[in-house]
Amino acid sequence: PSIQPTKQPSIQPTKQPSIQPTKQPTSLPTTNLPTTNLPTNNPTTTEVVFHVMGDTPYNVPDEACITLDLHTLAQQQLTSTRKSNFIVHVGDMQSEVTRCVENEFSSVRRLMQPSENSTVPIFVLAGDNDWNDCPQPDEAWG
Repeated sequence: PSIQPTKQPSIQPTKQPSIQPTKQPTSLPTTNLPTTNLPTNNPTTTEVVFHVMGDTPYNVPDEACITLDLHTLAQQQLTSTRKSNFIVHVGDMQSEVTRCVENEFSSVRRLMQPSENSTVPIFVLAGDNDWNDCPQPDEAWG
């Protein structure tokens, strides 16, 4: 698609941009939920508790630290009223000098899998050390 709009809006949705945005949705949302525009006197809030980590584990002591932290978090989940919803690993599971071989990724996967040490879902993102800094970056995604 081009970056600039190419034509006027169409009646049917398209994947091409247009000169002017449509003024309203082309179809109404389909839902069985009641809708209202009225404010409520009883607003609800939902607390989301999550943990973030990154740039680890680079070595065996880091793995031991993560295992201990996940075990501690699992124990807190049993007793705390503020339960964690999830954990995010923001990447760089290996150091810049790692060869980026599959068994290193598998080791981190085993460490992060749900177990008695981790009852909270963990979402892992790839960092630059995990693919871009690899000797063969395109193969690191394989």
